[in-house]
Amino acid sequence: MGLRPTTTTTLPAGRVQSRRRRVAATIALTGLVSAGLAAAAVVPANADLYSDKLDLVFLMDGSGSIDSADWAMQKQGYIEALDDLTTFPRDGSISISLVQWSYDGTASSTRVEIQPTLLTSETVVENVSNSIDNIAQIGYSTNPGDAIIRATDLLKNQGRPDADWSLCMSTDGAINSGVDMASAGSYAQNNSVDRYGVLAIEDGFFDEAYAHAAYDQYVFGGGQVTVARSTAEFATLISGCVNPKLDLDAVEVTQGVQTLLNEVDLVEGRDTIVRAYVRTYGVGDTARTSGRLRGYRDGVELPDSPLAPLNPDQTIYVTDDAVSRRSDRDATLNFRLPEAWTTGEIELRVEMGGGTGCDLTESGRWTINCGTVVSFNESRPDLNLGMVGVYWDNMSASPASYTDAVIQSQRSEAMFPIADFNMAPFELEVDDGWWEDTTWFPEVGEYINVLSGLEALTFFYNTATRDDAVMQGMLPGTHPNAGAASGMAMGNTSAAWLDYARGNLDGGGLRNVFPHELGHNFGLWHAVDSHNNGWFTKSGYCGEYAPKWAEDHTPFQMIGDDMRPVLGLIGVCCTDR
Repeated sequence: MGLRPTTTTTLPAGRVQSRRRRVAATIALTGLVSAGLAAAAVVPANADLYSDKLDLVFLMDGSGSIDSADWAMQKQGYIEALDDLTTFPRDGSISISLVQWSYDGTASSTRVEIQPTLLTSETVVENVSNSIDNIAQIGYSTNPGDAIIRATDLLKNQGRPDADWSLCMSTDGAINSGVDMASAGSYAQNNSVDRYGVLAIEDGFFDEAYAHAAYDQYVFGGGQVTVARSTAEFATLISGCVNPKLDLDAVEVTQGVQTLLNEVDLVEGRDTIVRAYVRTYGVGDTARTSGRLRGYRDGVELPDSPLAPLNPDQTIYVTDDAVSRRSDRDATLNFRLPEAWTTGEIELRVEMGGGTGCDLTESGRWTINCGTVVSFNESRPDLNLGMVGVYWDNMSASPASYTDAVIQSQRSEAMFPIADFNMAPFELEVDDGWWEDTTWFPEVGEYINVLSGLEALTFFYNTATRDDAVMQGMLPGTHPNAGAASGMAMGNTSAAWLDYARGNLDGGGLRNVFPHELGHNFGLWHAVDSHNNGWFTKSGYCGEYAPKWAEDHTPFQMIGDDMRPVLGLIGVCCTDR
């Protein structure tokens, strides 16, 4: 069992602690369950790590090393950040001010450009943005310590005593004049500044390593040093100056089908997406955040690291429950791994501007660095798949289209551990009423005419091309006989009814009926929790069946205090396949 330590802070007399400072959450982790997972973190009902009020001072570098592009990035980045209603609500909870800093030896050095302004309406925000756009650059030496002093004095004189005080500095260089950083940081903390963070602009020799070396030892209160390489990154990473630390619930590394513990094997060389599940600590709280993904092999950072998210605007809207929103792809920070990363073993770490917590929960497991370690296995053979539009006279449903072939084959491509994929479309005509055939084995017999035709097509095609293609028949509509099987497989062929898959594009157990049948072509059986054994077959509680020698699989397990469905190997009717 682990406990989040309680933070206590002594403030100078005369200032009232804000709720962010006053309340410290204690999150207890219960014991591990039998599946090797940890129970969900419990947040006390009265825990609230979000302050009612925040006084934020932007510290904008106006020194001579800031060229015109960096100057524009700072101004536009601040303006775009203020456009976000989630990070900067118009309810008076946040006050914004801006100090431009540079030392020119005159009274104009390090000046207050925007006085503390409560964000109470769109008009107010527009005025602030216009003021930022019209700031003229000072353009002399680099004196970040002076900026901290000036901003602290501004908050001492005009800051709200019941608000959190935060300094958000942007810069492209290290100190070369003015008050030293250690003295400036001590002055700020001794005068009740809660947080100081740095948003560094990568520019020439001032790279990420240099930025961390110059400022890591001076940030405090949960502030971090993050590096922006574009205006979009700059604007999104400013959220770290506003948001408290967020919790990283899980890092899912998927090539189509995956669990939150990354239990499905990964294959080298395949398109791979990483989903970072982020949540707020405060119950009912929301935030807007961005982040980046770093990759390491044997402790060495990989080329192209860090990766920017694929999400629109590179941001996501965060709530206090990330995992329940798993079906929403825009609820997670999403990253596409470069192909060079998808070999061997790599470590993936997620970083966010406001800091990242990594509580062990039932939803994920972590390395010490807030990430996960995954391995990519050697590729399996290529998959050559023929998608066959089956038709007959007097059909009541529309025939299979090329779009149907693409959609259904892409699902199989995503689900199976293959290195390369090729799909070719075909057509096959069969007799009307073929499904009425009832042989000694009805469930196969009603498909025998289609499967036989597909077998012949497969034989001639593979003989002519010396290929090893598998053929899948796309049957228009749904099975005319109620209760009949939705698909069937035999040898190197299988068939399924399109409307079962077409009608479940956004969910439902049959949406993946074509990959399901293809699994049978690869030799997989239904995995059932058998309770009714016959001479040759056994069936499960949902009516699923398998040969008597097939492996049993329990579709439900105790997770914590709840009985939950778990991912079946194939064909478990009660799970979300």
